Amino acid sequence: MTRKHFEMIAQAVDSLTRDGIIHPAESIAVAFRFADAIEGTNPNFNRERFLEAATKSLDTVTPTNHTGPGCEPYINELVPASNRY
Repeated sequence: MTRKHFEMIAQAVDSLTRDGIIHPAESIAVAFRFADAIEGTNPNFNRERFLEAATKSLDTVTPTNHTGPGCEPYINELVPASNRY
């Protein structure tokens, strides 16, 4: 896969939240799942850049306002402990 593919996937994931189709916590989970799945497809894949692009529509991500089944590990990775609660 190429950068063009990564950008297209990130935009699609981000649009799910922006358009209100899925809960923000679900979009975090989806973004991380895609990142996990495509990470090995290209040695130039930038996981951090992908996750930033795939979740750019989120204003703030905190466990108190964006939680869902299975999302805690992703929230913990995105949100520094000092910014929680």
